[in-house]
Amino acid sequence: MAKQRFREIDIAKGIGIILVILGHSLKQTEVSTKWTRILITLIYSFHMPLFFVLSGFVAVKILDMADMKERLLYTRGRAERLLVPYFVIGLIYIPVKLKLSAYAVKPFQLSDSFRILIGQNPNTSLWFLYVLFIVSAICALFVHRGDFRSVLYGAGALCIASWWVNISVNTPKYLFFFLAGIWLRLKMEDAHKEGQKYLFEGQGILAVFVLIVFLMLNRVYFRTGVNVLRLGASICGIYLTLWFSETLVRRIPEGKFTLVLEKLGRYCMDIYILHEPVMTAAKLVFYSYLGLGPSVSTLLIFVCALLIPVPLSAVLIRRIPVLRFLLFGERKGREQTAAGSIFGGKPFMTEAQSSKKKITYITMICCIVTGVCAAFLLVRSLRPSAGKPYEKLSAEEAAEYMSYEENSLILDVRDEESFREGHLPEAVNIPYEKLVHAAGKILPDLGQTIYVYGESEEESCAAAQKLSDMGYAGIAEIGSYSECARIFTGRETEGMMAARIEE
Repeated sequence: MAKQRFREIDIAKGIGIILVILGHSLKQTEVSTKWTRILITLIYSFHMPLFFVLSGFVAVKILDMADMKERLLYTRGRAERLLVPYFVIGLIYIPVKLKLSAYAVKPFQLSDSFRILIGQNPNTSLWFLYVLFIVSAICALFVHRGDFRSVLYGAGALCIASWWVNISVNTPKYLFFFLAGIWLRLKMEDAHKEGQKYLFEGQGILAVFVLIVFLMLNRVYFRTGVNVLRLGASICGIYLTLWFSETLVRRIPEGKFTLVLEKLGRYCMDIYILHEPVMTAAKLVFYSYLGLGPSVSTLLIFVCALLIPVPLSAVLIRRIPVLRFLLFGERKGREQTAAGSIFGGKPFMTEAQSSKKKITYITMICCIVTGVCAAFLLVRSLRPSAGKPYEKLSAEEAAEYMSYEENSLILDVRDEESFREGHLPEAVNIPYEKLVHAAGKILPDLGQTIYVYGESEEESCAAAQKLSDMGYAGIAEIGSYSECARIFTGRETEGMMAARIEE
């Protein structure tokens, strides 16, 4: 029996996956402006709660499962669908993270690999799969129709408390949203029984009011950092997304924009799982290798990460049963419905589409060539240069050397806002995230002595290693800004003063 389709839900998933890719793209190149920070705050205020609501929407059948055996079978299916790609991709990422550890602000250790068992995946974006499985399993095993409302209210109270104290465990935060998705499905079914086709019809004025509240909550959160405000923003953002999706279905059901969002929604699982490696390869090509600006690189990274996973999945991964199971947790063939989404969907390849072999083969060849080129660029970017290893000096030693050196420079790798608040005399600022792109222009002399400091010792070490591997021969790491400021300027930073007062 075919699953019931809700076009507005597919469109909402399309909007959600666009926001996920956009948010990750902005963080790839660290385009640091006030407006990008505001945009990231808006996106991250609701995009993942939205996916938990949409996941719960199609899980309504768990309320009427007859016995524990049926519930256990459902849980097993969820484990295959969510945990298999979670662990497989995480294990693949471990050697990559170890190789890139020298470039990271927080180096990745082999012992950190075991954190994958508690939801901390080396591919950090996959935490959603882990938490979604736990939430799905809890609801499948313990939630019944008779006690649904009581469980929903209890999960709501737990959610408020979790966001209020901002605990690091995600399950209490998102269990409520999953149950809210089930509640939304029940409300929609009741509306359909009463002859009401659309749930949010005639709520335009309410939507405008909710939009204002959404912007106000995010504005206050942006200024104060009070975490519980994000819960209110999440609820507002979810409502606006569902209202907008339903409005598209009512007003322009066959419009190109509507159809594109619907298609992306049906492919959202594939995009979500595959976008991270595609995004990394795109960053290496456009940002690191070609040296394009952050804004242009971000746009190209976003487009590649959003669009490349679709043909890559349809013409390659889903045609190979082993890859389909390991990367998507699916045992069925191409007739698998809902393949493009963790929430349900249409078949990826109809008979008419599969008959177009020429287009398929051309697309497959393009994907393979792109993958080979990306792998080549990755290996090339990781190859160490001929530059000598950087030196590690204390702030006192650095101050002594600078007193008689002529061709030396102090490099501050903290973010621009921290640099404006205070820095060492005559220091030059290149934020750590922009080193690869900006170092060649600002630091043209590879033989110059460069003293590097950052917000922390870990950040300064990572920057010194990166510069050394880029060919700079006179790199010296001198520690954190707070320690350097004490030696070079004879003053303490606010952080040091606060720490001393607490003592």
